[in-house]
Amino acid sequence: DIKARVTRTMKLPLEEDGYIPRIHFTSDPQKLAVFTLNKHQDCLEVYMANPRSTECKKILRDNVDKYINENVFHSLAFYPNRFVLMSERNGYNQLYLYDFNGSVVKKVNSGTTVVKTFYGYDTYSGNFYYSACETDTPMQTHIYCTDSKGKTSVLSSRQEGSHGASFSKNMKYYMDVYSNINTPYI
Repeated sequence: DIKARVTRTMKLPLEEDGYIPRIHFTSDPQKLAVFTLNKHQDCLEVYMANPRSTECKKILRDNVDKYINENVFHSLAFYPNRFVLMSERNGYNQLYLYDFNGSVVKKVNSGTTVVKTFYGYDTYSGNFYYSACETDTPMQTHIYCTDSKGKTSVLSSRQEGSHGASFSKNMKYYMDVYSNINTPYI
């Protein structure tokens, strides 16, 4: 029993010189996340497209001073009725939790912290895990956890250098991988 394939064209309002860098499935089968960029790559728009009706609704527009960094797409993550997106809109690369209507549920980190890598969000505990550095020490990258109340703690050792992590699927365990100019990866 082979089902027939159906091809549909989405009603996506795309600028003449714009393009689609990513399309992602969400937890809702009626919502497909479509990301568009303009030619100058300084304006990211997120649409929720309905694969059956082909209607597309713009839920988010993110403008930055220079260009949207490719790391935004690598750190993008979808959860039930939520997604996490990185943005430099305030001058620092930071994380935002959105609902599927494009409303900011929570700004994850603040101040002058610059997020390097987003590892994940534990939907059960409400914890966010990421690596970041402070603008006054850009060569010192550490692993952070921001809990549901906004309290941020450093998970990595305080050794100077670059720390990265490899997390288990349930976000309960991780390995801190560390190095600096005098020390190979440990």
